[in-house]
Amino acid sequence: MPSIAFFHGWGFDRDFWGNVNLGAGWDTYVFDRGYFGTQELYEDLPRVDLIVAHSWGLHWVPDYLFKNASGIVVLNSFLSFPPDHKLEQIKTLRILDKMMKGFEDDPHTVLEQFYLNVFAPQTVPWDLPDFVHDTLLLHDLEQMKSRVFDMRKVNPNTRWLIMQGKKDVIRAYQGEQEWDSIKKNARYKAIESAGHAIWKTHTQECIQSIRLWLKTVF
Repeated sequence: MPSIAFFHGWGFDRDFWGNVNLGAGWDTYVFDRGYFGTQELYEDLPRVDLIVAHSWGLHWVPDYLFKNASGIVVLNSFLSFPPDHKLEQIKTLRILDKMMKGFEDDPHTVLEQFYLNVFAPQTVPWDLPDFVHDTLLLHDLEQMKSRVFDMRKVNPNTRWLIMQGKKDVIRAYQGEQEWDSIKKNARYKAIESAGHAIWKTHTQECIQSIRLWLKTVF
């Protein structure tokens, strides 16, 4: 039976994915970084066939899972969070610094504003967590400033589905060119009305796109 693993982005937990259902026949593993409680990292899991990652989630996938994955789906993810465009890069780094400084005063206020931005232009109710692992959240914000995804750890035959929301206000829409290094193995889909939390605001469209991609590519 094929296996699939889900990795949420910064500021979320496993609940981001809701009741995941890509159809019968999948062994499903929903990882949790541990920002708001117990981590779920499936350390004894030897391999998966499909990886689905939202945003920063691509960057905390265990390296060994990339070796045997036949496909990777990324939802508003990135190779480097600061864009190549100089002005956008400066703006992005300033926002990260502001968020990190805000954590010193009140992590919940930072998260509250983040949720407003991440779901924009839609409005999605999202409860603030009681417990916040602020050290881990801060660590990952710092990593975001300089981390560049290393494509060498991915099997060169792996197929990619890249989905982006054109209304993203967390990270300005970059288009296909950001993924030029894998374009021969990638299919690209942009959703005009979606923001950064594309899975939560356009769940059925994401699921349908993944199912179609699986049928036509594999």
